Amino acid sequence: DQEVEPGLRSVAVPLRDAAGRTVAALNVGTHASRLTVDDLERRVLPCLRVAAGEIERAWGAAVPATGDELRPENDRPPETAS
Repeated sequence: DQEVEPGLRSVAVPLRDAAGRTVAALNVGTHASRLTVDDLERRVLPCLRVAAGEIERAWGAAVPATGDELRPENDRPPETAS
């Protein structure tokens, strides 16, 4: 949040190759007056994750088959049976 440039917010996700190494990043930046940090996390980050998955699949990386696995609500650890 405005760490690199005052008035600029951005969010990024890694892009990994077929070996799982981070080789690039996908970034979206905006003026701080347009989106809050929460807006970036809720509205932009899920789209970036899906786009990153599509790029990684095109590179031959082992990523989930659909974007559903990349959505924030699916980032939680699996529940265990009691």
